[in-house]
Amino acid sequence: VQGDGRAYRFLHESSDAIVAWAEAGAPTLALDTTEAWVVDRLGDARLVRDGLASDADGRSDGALTLKLSLDPIVIWPIHAPGAADG
Repeated sequence: VQGDGRAYRFLHESSDAIVAWAEAGAPTLALDTTEAWVVDRLGDARLVRDGLASDADGRSDGALTLKLSLDPIVIWPIHAPGAADG
């Protein structure tokens, strides 16, 4: 997390989920993936992709950047088949 926020990663078998939120200001979270499902506190899911409007930095750089708010979000990174999980 870049700024005043929190992120926790939960691992289960071959998949992972991240819960993240801001504690103050407008922090961002950079993920080593090009796309992910993001679910807000109301349960609405959206697919976000690197380099598109949903990517906070707007760059196609191989990393997905998300803006965080006071409301927590759940993130499921989508890893390419055969990709190493770090």
